[in-house]
Amino acid sequence: PLGAVLLGGAIGAWVATRTRSTRVSGVAGLAALTVGVWMLAAPLLAASLAHLPPAISGTALSVTLMLACVPMGLPFPRLLREIGSARGVATALALSGSAAVAAGAGAQWLSHAVGTLGLAAAAVGLYLLAAITALRATPRIPTGRTGPD
Repeated sequence: PLGAVLLGGAIGAWVATRTRSTRVSGVAGLAALTVGVWMLAAPLLAASLAHLPPAISGTALSVTLMLACVPMGLPFPRLLREIGSARGVATALALSGSAAVAAGAGAQWLSHAVGTLGLAAAAVGLYLLAAITALRATPRIPTGRTGPD
């Protein structure tokens, strides 16, 4: 499952680099939606595939998880494009790396503490928080002016 999540996110990041948009809120909301839908649909899908050999049912579940995770890779590249400055991008990358290390340990702990559904619910909540935060952020519109009015 982790490979499916990472591959889906990587595909999403690749897609994000091929678009010009810097809007983060919509794609973060989409990520929350797709993870939430997969979280609810996966048990039903697993039950419907239970009669198949484990390799086939596991592959089918992994592929659907990968597709559901594609939107998870969209927000960060768009945010980097929005930041624009080398210093801001470097700071964002450093924070992202630190968060990734913490998330790796935290996700393992959380999955043991509250289960896979709890972990997925946390992901949905965090992507919704990112979407709301991005909506509330004031966009910087370049004016071409360099000094005070």
